[in-house]
Order: sequence, then C-alpha cells, then structure tokens
Amino acid sequence: MLRLSIIITIIIIFLMKTVVAETIDKKVAVFVTKDISLDNANLYQNFDLIEISKSTFLEILREYNYNSTDGDKTLKNKMINFKNMNNNIIKNYEIIKDYIKSDILIILNFKIFSDNFNTKYMQISSDIFDTEIKSFMNSWSVPIKKILIPKNCDRICEKTILVEDAIILSKRLADDIGNYLKSTFEDEKQVDAYSNKYTIKMLDLKKNNSEVILDLLINEFPGFLELQGNTKKNFERWTYFSSAKHEKITYWFKSIIKRINNNDSSNLKLTFKNKEIIIRN
Repeated sequence: MLRLSIIITIIIIFLMKTVVAETIDKKVAVFVTKDISLDNANLYQNFDLIEISKSTFLEILREYNYNSTDGDKTLKNKMINFKNMNNNIIKNYEIIKDYIKSDILIILNFKIFSDNFNTKYMQISSDIFDTEIKSFMNSWSVPIKKILIPKNCDRICEKTILVEDAIILSKRLADDIGNYLKSTFEDEKQVDAYSNKYTIKMLDLKKNNSEVILDLLINEFPGFLELQGNTKKNFERWTYFSSAKHEKITYWFKSIIKRINNNDSSNLKLTFKNKEIIIRN
C-alpha cells in the first residue's frame, strides 16, 4: 500500500499544472455519484478511484481560484440519508443548502467498464446545477478512455495505470468546466456592469439622423443597444444598456443632438422622462 501511495502522489505532482487566473467570487460544491448496484456485471467497482478523481477535480478548480468544497465530505456526518445519484442530490437540495452555501453544484459521474481482464473503459462526465435558478445549466464530459492492461500487470501495476488515467481525465474535465464557468461568470459581470437600462424612442426622424444617433451610441459611448419590436415608419424603439451614471448619459445625448443639429441644419428635440429618452424631429 505504501508503494502504491507513493506512486499515486508522484503521478499527481507530475500531472498538475498551475493555472493563472483572477479570483472568482463563486462557491462550487462537488459531489460524486456512486453506482452501488450489482445489476451491471461489467461495471468495475473501485471507490478509491472515484475519490482520486474527485480530489483531482477539486484541486484543479481551486487553481482556477474557485471556492471549491467537497460536498460529500461536508455531508458525511450530517443526518441526511440519500444515495449519491443526480436526481436524489437535486431532490434533497433544500436540505443540502442548510449545510452547504454554494452557487454551483457539480455532480461527477465516474464509471469504469470492463469487457475482459485486459481491457477497461473509463468514463467521466458531469452535470452542473445552478442553485440560484434551481436548474441544471449544462452537462460536460470527456471522451471515454480505452485502457489496455498489460498481461503481466499485477494489482498494483493495474491500479497505477487506472489512477494515472483517472487523474488525466479528471484534470481535463476540470479545465473544461473551469473555463466554461469563468466565461459564464464574466458574462454575468458584464450584464451587471451595464445595469442602467433606458428606453429610446425616435419619432419622425430622417433615416440619416437615426443612423447617426445609433452609430455614435455604438462606437463612441460604452453600452449596447437592443431593438424593441419591428421598426415602423417614423418610429423606432430601442433599449440602451450602459454602465454610466444618469448625468453622464444625459450629457452624451445632449451632445449627440447638438452635433446633428449643427451639422445637418436639423431641429431635433431631446426629452428625458426618467429612464425614457425621446428624440423627435
């Protein structure tokens, strides 16, 4: 056992890479499902490998600076009686949340199938649950790994090979999910940053005037636009999202209207009604 532990430690140290990332203020709890049924005779039962896979997965998420928790370990001594299966974990979430405060639950599914002594197939997949909306947001997996065990390989040799592949696949899966969650959370931050929402109504404007206004908003001022409904003759309605304060937005629109009126001999009028901006000819 000591020899095997040393080999496993060396493999983990060799395979781990430092991931440079900014701190992400999100809490992630990781669970693993365990198939304890004997219905499938080809299912290779080894709960040690499951724990090694989960430990590797957690370590990589922490290198991405996620606040990651071993959900199984946290609940181990709690009076919660349910099997570690996807539907049961989610079904019991209202109980789990009393012990684990997490933004995301990741449920790992680890299986090894064997068609004979020398060939095994390792499969690691995951389901990602958003606790805010109480729904699965995505599923992720890595390709099934075919593992050939040499004929002269004893139990320690076989375990070492399986551990190495479990670590490689778990690391790959954690990297994929780490980057996916980072992208998702960055999108959320961007939406939060542009929290100031305005409705722009353009009435009786010439086509070139409305085009100039939209061009300036898109290219010169921070924020983004969404067209609301279909454009009708002499009427357009847009939603404008911006991170700027109201005073700054007021100044921008006044400068846009002034520029158009001076350059085009137009007589556009600008009216603010709280978060509604009306531009009319």
